[in-house]
Amino acid sequence: MKNLIVVGGGISGITLIKELEKASKTGLNVILIEPKDYLEVPYGILRALVDPIGYGTKVRRRISEIITSKHIRAKVVKMTSNEVILDNDKVIQYDHAVIATGSESKGFNELKIRDRQNISKREEQWKSHAKRLEAADKIAVVGGGTVGVELAGEIAEKYPEKKVVIYHRGTRVLESLPPSASAKAARVLRKLGVSILYNQDIKITDVDGTFTIEDSDAVISKFDIVYKSFGNHIETDYLDNGFKNWINGKGQIKVNEYLQPNGHDNIWVVGDINDLPEIKLGTLAIRQAKITSSNIIRKLDDKPMKRYKPVKGAISFITLGKKKGIAQLPFGRLDFLAAYKQKKDLFVTDILYK
Repeated sequence: MKNLIVVGGGISGITLIKELEKASKTGLNVILIEPKDYLEVPYGILRALVDPIGYGTKVRRRISEIITSKHIRAKVVKMTSNEVILDNDKVIQYDHAVIATGSESKGFNELKIRDRQNISKREEQWKSHAKRLEAADKIAVVGGGTVGVELAGEIAEKYPEKKVVIYHRGTRVLESLPPSASAKAARVLRKLGVSILYNQDIKITDVDGTFTIEDSDAVISKFDIVYKSFGNHIETDYLDNGFKNWINGKGQIKVNEYLQPNGHDNIWVVGDINDLPEIKLGTLAIRQAKITSSNIIRKLDDKPMKRYKPVKGAISFITLGKKKGIAQLPFGRLDFLAAYKQKKDLFVTDILYK
């Protein structure tokens, strides 16, 4: 049997393996390389922070309960065109590979996943911070993008007595979406009691767990917790020097219409880590994974692969607490779809239990 390694056990990597396992007799020995023993749905964890005992128990599940393929709990430290070297010094030869290592938030340091963290340790970490949040009176959110807006909404709705402030460098929140979406988000957040400060270049000082923020107007405020939402970081240092021409200026891997790096027809790249010109969403990462799994099977059967057509235009499903939301599609807004996302527990069950 031929070895297919999947580097990264996030939504796209696990979805791809699930699809391959549904197919009969692929002739592949599928190996997942992922240091964690669980899959966590990233866009469910903000609500899990304010409801760790209820909703929070649904957002992660052991990988062994989702897939049956071999899972090696390690991290790739070097990848060449036919093998990977792991941080436990093991070397795995492969015939085909899928890179699905995704991205990591530049902020939220206290909530970051630790490489070999198991599910029980992750849940302890989350519950511990949830208690800290419950005890806090003043919370600052730095960054008015999707994550910052959703987090502020979740906290303000759950804890209306707390002071929540968003510091944002831009002139409006959700700047990747049309102005009307920004206006609605700001309006809903203000009704929830969230203060939004625009055009802010702030200075943060941390002294023994008490945060001081000096804003652009030299106003100084103290906070119990500061959440930094600065975008995402992509890790590609493990790629062999021969692959460095894959990487674009954003750190993403350049791919063709089949989600493959040029010159490497045995490797596919799915999810946040590729340079596909479409917005980075979990639903689209799942779409990429499903089409890629089909293309892997087609290639093994000597059939032509199908081209992946990127979804163009602005797409976002943003929750503003449990009752309101924004659903931005390329042709306009259909905000009732955000209510459907709320009803479907943010699609967490569909990813982890189906």
